Amino acid sequence: MSRFATANLRHLYLVSHSLVRFMLSSFASVAPAMWHFGRNQWGAPYVCAPDHLTALRFSLSHSGDYAACAVTLGREVGLDIEQVPAHSEIDQIIEQVATKFSEGELAGLRAEAITNQPRYFARLWTAREAYVKARGSSLSITPASFAMQVENVITAPRVEHQTLQQAEESKWGAWLSEVGEDYQQAIVVRRQAGEVLVAKERQYAFEHE
Repeated sequence: MSRFATANLRHLYLVSHSLVRFMLSSFASVAPAMWHFGRNQWGAPYVCAPDHLTALRFSLSHSGDYAACAVTLGREVGLDIEQVPAHSEIDQIIEQVATKFSEGELAGLRAEAITNQPRYFARLWTAREAYVKARGSSLSITPASFAMQVENVITAPRVEHQTLQQAEESKWGAWLSEVGEDYQQAIVVRRQAGEVLVAKERQYAFEHE
């Protein structure tokens, strides 16, 4: 936390990492201070103690004034939250990150009306980031290997090339939601084919002391 230059960034770091412990403890009779974490070979965090609760999975993200944490039991999960870009910045942002999208996603984004592009971009970006987090590695997935469909509230990864197995999209469910007026959130979780999952959301306010 001390590495961050401003008080606001330090506060956000503290709140977001406290939120992980707080949320995990809301699902188990364990004091927040008793959770211990490790990281896999790609740096993704996971619960390593208490031993009997290592099946709890979580994903953390923060942006601006918001921190978000998703928790599941025995299912890979990824979450991302981002501020929706301003209309005046969207063209420059798309150019900067164009290589992060598949060709189909980029074409769909540019085909959107200019008034819709910032929100569409945020939905697409958070969905992709959440999917990569859920898979546990940002190094083994190339942008062209998959695409996200974000027209609907509930979506799923769609394979564009053969880098991923063709059945991959049936293994994941995704939720897209707006947070406040200017933030977009996406959650991606592993599921069985045909299985219906329910996402329950809680909101908290953490103020500076």
